[in-house]
Amino acid sequence: MAKKILLVLGALVLIGIVVFGVTMCGVKQVADEKLKEKEPQLRQYVQMTEVDQNAYVEKNMNELFTTIIGELKNENELSKEKMQRLEADPEAKAAGIQLGRSIVAMFIISSDNIVKDLSPADKEKYTKESDDLSNRLDAYNVFLKKYDLAKEN
Repeated sequence: MAKKILLVLGALVLIGIVVFGVTMCGVKQVADEKLKEKEPQLRQYVQMTEVDQNAYVEKNMNELFTTIIGELKNENELSKEKMQRLEADPEAKAAGIQLGRSIVAMFIISSDNIVKDLSPADKEKYTKESDDLSNRLDAYNVFLKKYDLAKEN
């Protein structure tokens, strides 16, 4: 009896591993395709000055932050008002730009085609910015909480 139970559990674990593997391959393929679409913009980004990079991040902040803020802007009038106050706060804007820089750096470091063309100094710079993602997200989250826009987990 115990052997049958272990056999069934083993089969279920094996099926679970296969399903997980296939799912992760699909997710990776979709992510690679999205990254490939962004590659021309990312190549331009690495050629920009820091001021131009900040302007790029600021211009594309909504797209970069969709997973962080979600659809808060369209949720209701109160949320729209809170978003406007957040966007008008210079400290929040600066924290948002830093967070956006980390997100873009993560995209750059994830692209083997771009990384191979970077100088060692640029690789180090974008790796550091990418590694700072968690700290910069925490810093930006302070402003999301301040304006009562933080998502509840």
